[in-house]
Amino acid sequence: MAILTRRLLLLLGIGFIHAFFIWYGDILLIYAVVGLTALLFIQVKDETILIWVISLLTAFVGIFTLILG
Repeated sequence: MAILTRRLLLLLGIGFIHAFFIWYGDILLIYAVVGLTALLFIQVKDETILIWVISLLTAFVGIFTLILG
């Protein structure tokens, strides 16, 4: 897991450089953040992940509904 973390941090660094100095629509930064976040759930039970997914989805839908609606 240490190697994966190191690779994702390197990807994050490259993503920052690319996003801020080359092109603002870069996907590398998003991949690194999602990958690092996914590492937090690598040894979590399926039920816990399902609760997190439902909670975050409900929160995002609620926030966007309030902002746009």
